Amino acid sequence: MVIVGFSRIGSRVVRLLRDLDLARVLVVDPVADPAAIRAAGAEPAPLADALPQADVLSLHAPALPETRHMIGAAQLAALPEHAVLVNTARGSLVDTAALEAACTAGLHAVLDVTEPEPLPPDSPLYSLPNVMLTPHIAARSAPSPGG
Repeated sequence: MVIVGFSRIGSRVVRLLRDLDLARVLVVDPVADPAAIRAAGAEPAPLADALPQADVLSLHAPALPETRHMIGAAQLAALPEHAVLVNTARGSLVDTAALEAACTAGLHAVLDVTEPEPLPPDSPLYSLPNVMLTPHIAARSAPSPGG
């Protein structure tokens, strides 16, 4: 399993996976402390090295200029044939056109976020049996201040 982003959510996912003791976990995060990643039970890795090893590629990175479309055609092509992309972070992390092409060719994806959000009505992602789209409501799970 490959986790991209080791901040609050990504590090929590790593800890949960460690507790399950189900898989080797690689973490891609150029600003995270490698010692903290190892202490959480994972291994730090560059994206290019991690992608070919990803049964699951789970995105938890922030939306920044340097993370925009960090997962494009080349990165999707580097994934193993059986891989699953999970994006619960930001739609802008993934190049939608490249994702549509990869999923049309057979990549499995679970998407809680997309770019744009919502997708256009003619997006093939709506009808592909290997794609699961969920409404992005997690950010609204905690009550807002004042109500």
